[in-house]
Order: sequence, then C-alpha cells, then structure tokens
Amino acid sequence: MNVLVVEDNKAVSLIICRIIEELGHQYVLAADGEAALRLYHQRDIDLLILDVELPILDGFTVARDVRNGNAHIPILFIPATAVKPASSSVWMLAATP
Repeated sequence: MNVLVVEDNKAVSLIICRIIEELGHQYVLAADGEAALRLYHQRDIDLLILDVELPILDGFTVARDVRNGNAHIPILFIPATAVKPASSSVWMLAATP
C-alpha cells in the first residue's frame, strides 16, 4: 500500500512513517498542503493520512481536491487540537466519499 502522509510536525510524521514501514507499506511525506497535492497527483496513492492544520493549504482543502478526482480513496484526518462533538460530524462528512 502507498500512503501519503501530510504532516508538518516532524516528530508526529516520524512516528507515523515508522509505523507504516513496520506494517510493510511505503509512504511519501509532505509537510504542507500544496506539496501534498503535487505528490498525490504524481503518484499512485492508496491512503491519505492528513493533518488538518497545514501551511499553505489546510487539510480540508487538500481533501476536497482529492475527493474531486477520487471519491473512494480513504482519508484519515489527524486533528491538531481537541475536537468538539459538533465539529467531529463535519470531519466525518469531509472524509467520507
């Protein structure tokens, strides 16, 4: 499986990437939304792990662009802060095809 990890926090991205490797999968890492979209469109990606608060383009904007081209790719959002119950339903809608 090819995983696109989009995370601007180096410590968090290191942990995520190590887990992906230990599970026997490949990853590509982007530190901002613009780089994420560029990599997504250049590579064959099976799963997107996406921080919400990113430089340049936020995670929701990235997810919206990806969804416009591929409604079925799984997207896992990584919240930077605690999620209020009302906003969690918005996240589910954003990640669901």
